[in-house]
Order: sequence, then C-alpha cells, then structure tokens
Amino acid sequence: MPFDLRHAAQKYQSFMDMVLHGLEFAYVHIDDVLVASSDEVKHKNQLTHIFDRFKNLGVFINPDKFVENGIQPLESKVSAVTDFPLPHSQRKL
Repeated sequence: MPFDLRHAAQKYQSFMDMVLHGLEFAYVHIDDVLVASSDEVKHKNQLTHIFDRFKNLGVFINPDKFVENGIQPLESKVSAVTDFPLPHSQRKL
C-alpha cells in the first residue's frame, strides 16, 4: 500500500473486487467479506473456494477476525462504551 493513504479504502475495495470477481455469493463490504449461502454444505464449499482463491493470490486472512454468528463488534470497543463512567451532574452530561 502506498504511503498516500487517502485512497486506501478505494484501493482495497478494488483489489478485493478483483480477487472475488465472478463469485456471485461473495460480497466485499469495507473490510469484510460476506458470503451468502442457502445451506451449510453449500456455505462450506463456497468458503473453501474463497480460501483457495486467497491462497493462490497470496491474500492473508486473520483467523482471529472470523465470527460464527455473523457480524459482531470487538469486545474491547464494546467495553470502552459500557465501562464509560456515568455523568453525575448536568455539566458532565
């Protein structure tokens, strides 16, 4: 990625669109790849296809980012909001 990061998101989107070109079941959204399947067997086959394509093109994926039950926020981000001290005066509000 070049040092000029103003266009990093667009470059990433274009790159991932190229990587997943022709896969009607895969969608790139910001920095996520969403896979739409009608059943579990088909889903596993589609994931295998995507992972093979990533491997062949040298695309690294971070397994720590995988979530089983859909899109979920990072716990560290959630705790930053839930652990924020409550205001005890109108001024602090």
